[in-house]
Amino acid sequence: MKITRYFTQILFIIILSVGSLIAQNNDPGHGRSSGDKPKNVAISGTETAIAMDFVGRKPVVDVKINGKGPFKFFLDTGAGATVLDQKLADELQLPTDGNTKIGDPSDPQGITAVRNKIGSLEIGGAVFSDVIGISWDRSTIYKEGSPRGVLGMPLFVDLLLTVDYPKGRIVIGKGSLPPANGRNVIQYQHSEMGLFGIPLKVGQEDMVATLDTGSPGGLSFPSQYMEKLSLEAKPIEVGKARTVGGEAIIYGAKLKDNVKLGDYLFEKPDITFFGRLVHLNIGYGFVSQFALTVDQKNERIRFDRPVSSAIGVTKPSAVGDTNEYAGTYGVRRISVEAGSLVLQRLSGPQGVGPKINLVKVSVDAFALPDSAEVRVKFVRGDHAEITGIKVLTPSGDWELSARDKQTSN
Repeated sequence: MKITRYFTQILFIIILSVGSLIAQNNDPGHGRSSGDKPKNVAISGTETAIAMDFVGRKPVVDVKINGKGPFKFFLDTGAGATVLDQKLADELQLPTDGNTKIGDPSDPQGITAVRNKIGSLEIGGAVFSDVIGISWDRSTIYKEGSPRGVLGMPLFVDLLLTVDYPKGRIVIGKGSLPPANGRNVIQYQHSEMGLFGIPLKVGQEDMVATLDTGSPGGLSFPSQYMEKLSLEAKPIEVGKARTVGGEAIIYGAKLKDNVKLGDYLFEKPDITFFGRLVHLNIGYGFVSQFALTVDQKNERIRFDRPVSSAIGVTKPSAVGDTNEYAGTYGVRRISVEAGSLVLQRLSGPQGVGPKINLVKVSVDAFALPDSAEVRVKFVRGDHAEITGIKVLTPSGDWELSARDKQTSN
């Protein structure tokens, strides 16, 4: 079976996923999760925008806790609580408020964690007061230097939260979304674990998918769907993934049917199957072309997709826009061929690599064909000249190479 570029470049690694964190409360008086909403939120103005980066294809923003930091935190729509590394909670000497149980959908109470009291949590111009954070030892799934925690959805329960992938930012604001129209504003439903359930049509079948920005995958099904869906070929093993509850094998295949979300159509997408899922899950590979706005008060989500970010719509840039990028960057060469920007690895474990056309996503940022994910960024110096290149590796890290000043296309 032919393995698609998506699988060969993304999934032949162990993907460490936040994995739809669920918090179960030992005290039923606290509400539906141990991730209690903050007692007060102050925003300078009607909204605040914060730059968003990515680690392992998952959104990351800067956070201050009790005036200290900033610390890198994941932003996860699949997380039912705000989470801290145990080491960070200890460093900050956060007071405790008992224990709780957390886990993933297949084992919601698999881990015992500590409830910590946070006086203030700052994200850009938004200050959240009297917040409960859940701390536990996350060293088994995240290496040293990884983000120190996860921002869960109870934090934003009374706000509008926009995760704007195309512009690389999040926006926290006041107000509400317009009524659901079934096109780009969707009425979501809560699963039995409080996660955001988004209605999808897979072929002719209506399904509900969990919106999970903490997942680096795309359209991921529980393993039992391997025998239920119409596929182009038998699924094959393409990697491994881990949630907070454990690790399992990922299988990949191409769907014979189309997938529809509101007005948006995805033609015969690549999909994966993962044994620790209970529900259909949509992660980075599916939602990264959108700006997602979540209105928890009215249980609505808006999906905005710029034309330039739509998979299969973006076209290669004209030669006039790309000539300045041509040159050699470490083991890679950038050239302009037949009106397209072309990337080629000159050496490596497999020798000289194939020539890959690049698609412009934004200024100095390029993706691979049939993808909205930025994988190549050009770096500019003090005088706006191109000085280097950053390439996103399968592990989710950015590899920087300086431009060879002696070599050009």
